[in-house]
Amino acid sequence: MSAGEGSTRRDRASGLSRAGRKKAARKTAAKKKPATKRKVVARKKATASRVAKKVTTRKATARKKATAKKKAAARPAPRKKVAKKAAAKRGARKVAARKKVTRKPVAKKAAVRKAATKKRVAKKSAARKAIARKPIAKKATAKKATAKKAAARKAGARKPAANEAGASKAVARKKATTAPAKAPARARAAAPAATRKPVRTIVSRAAEARWEVGLRPYFAYRDLGIATATRGKVLTQVIRTEQPCTGPTGYHSHDLDFQMVYLLRGWSRNFFEDVGEVLFEAGDAWYQPPRIRHEVVAYSDDFEALEITSPAEFPTTPESRDVQAYFVGGPRTVVSRGGEAGWATGLRPYFEYRDLGIRGATADAVLAHTMRAVKPCAGPGGYHSHTLDFQMVYLLRGAIRMYFEDLGEVHLDTPGDAWYQPPGIEHEVMWYSPDYEVLEITMPADFPTVPARR
Repeated sequence: MSAGEGSTRRDRASGLSRAGRKKAARKTAAKKKPATKRKVVARKKATASRVAKKVTTRKATARKKATAKKKAAARPAPRKKVAKKAAAKRGARKVAARKKVTRKPVAKKAAVRKAATKKRVAKKSAARKAIARKPIAKKATAKKATAKKAAARKAGARKPAANEAGASKAVARKKATTAPAKAPARARAAAPAATRKPVRTIVSRAAEARWEVGLRPYFAYRDLGIATATRGKVLTQVIRTEQPCTGPTGYHSHDLDFQMVYLLRGWSRNFFEDVGEVLFEAGDAWYQPPRIRHEVVAYSDDFEALEITSPAEFPTTPESRDVQAYFVGGPRTVVSRGGEAGWATGLRPYFEYRDLGIRGATADAVLAHTMRAVKPCAGPGGYHSHTLDFQMVYLLRGAIRMYFEDLGEVHLDTPGDAWYQPPGIEHEVMWYSPDYEVLEITMPADFPTVPARR
């Protein structure tokens, strides 16, 4: 039997021809296709249901955690925790009360200081006028006394001898009354020893500096001794590196009235919440307003800076950069560049001055400027005093010889030497070198200068 005969037999057995078989195969394939689509849809539904179950389980766990937290918060806290919270609240209340009593706006303080300075100046001028008038009054009384004596002598010569005793008594009385007129001359001669003022001027020499550990363990601090002299009102200190920088020092803020820094050596990169990151070099300075959040990002190995704060002691609070900025009215940090600021004339014609821009930021409460010689020294600058609340000078380069009424003559010739002269102290610049340059801080910015006599 041939192959063709076999195939025909198979076709006869199924009852279909070859074309019919092909048609049947096509039908079965068409039936299978919808089945595969149904399976895909079923799988998608199954995955969607699984995802929905996971979401519902997560939400349920989140709800359970939230309810657990609420229950824990509602439960009464242990006694120790309650006591700690109460103590913290009491401390916060005390701090707030102190702030209400002691803190005033800078502008109001400046106005009060100006009024006080005006009163002091008026008192001093009145005292000088009174002193100037006294000698004239004494001369007039002396002339009257001599005229009376001459009249008494003439009267005694005319009167009988019986009245001589009475005349002598009258003359004795007149002598007794007129004798005290000569006493002020003797008092003036002894006055310098009797009324000499106690030593209040503070001189801090760089050669005698003592470096101590302070707020940051990687810095060393040199106190200039002004905090004690001002009874904690102002702190001036030099800060230098003790350890190399290992990264940012920590975001924080200070609760105080005033803070400024003058960079003496090296460089420093700081971050402020209102102006961002700033690189400072030697000769630059910055003023950061109270409670500004900031951070030292990096510093050089030879970093050294002069810092002035008021008051001397203040709290430091760690902060977070994620919290919204405290200042919303624009930048308030003042940055002064040593190479950009211009020099101008000022109080003394032989000096020129560079304002660090802190006066405007503090509403004339503080003046910070550098001062340098532009003319050679021609002799003493004139004995005088200033009516103000605070004044300190830090020697940047050169040398100077000063005279203070309580210390006498003082010679300063090392960069880093500094002095604080209390309000009203009489002093004089005796001599300065051609390269003389200093940093001066005064409170308030404007104050009267009163000429004096040695």
